[in-house]
Amino acid sequence: MLINLDFHFGWLDFLMQWKSYFWLAGNGAMQAFTMAGIVVSVMYMRLMQSKEMNLLWPGIILLAVILANMGFIVRYVSGGISKAHDTPSWVLICTAIALVAYMVFLYVVDIKEKYNWFNFIKPAGTNTFTCYIIPFIFYPVYGMLNVGYPQYLSEGTGGLIKCLVFSFIMIQLAGLLEKINIKLKI
Repeated sequence: MLINLDFHFGWLDFLMQWKSYFWLAGNGAMQAFTMAGIVVSVMYMRLMQSKEMNLLWPGIILLAVILANMGFIVRYVSGGISKAHDTPSWVLICTAIALVAYMVFLYVVDIKEKYNWFNFIKPAGTNTFTCYIIPFIFYPVYGMLNVGYPQYLSEGTGGLIKCLVFSFIMIQLAGLLEKINIKLKI
């Protein structure tokens, strides 16, 4: 997160003389998301091992509240909330949202053991790389067909609905490919 903040504010510009000795891809946003996931996963595993799971819920809630508040505070000085620019406020708010989603999934799957609730998106987890690649095949084909869709599906609620439907179709397509033993692996 500090690297992302520095990228936008230039606080650590004096370190640039050593940049040739180390390299970090991007502006720190993806690394911040990754490290947040690692921290919460390690916290979960350690609390589970020590049989202190009752500390997990308040810990994650507190962390999510702190990150969300920091995100809304930082937006005034970091250029707003922008995914396109990976602003620190966007990183902090999205991390807070991801923590809340993690808590929901943790509760539904690990505590209530409702694994079957997520079968409709299972191919996204079992055939991840194929699911990732399919849109890169779809978009060029779609572009060649020169077929359009109404403007209201490009923004706002219509855009969100279109994205959800598109994602669901791509996941189901990956599932169909998996059933006929087409699965990409690295």
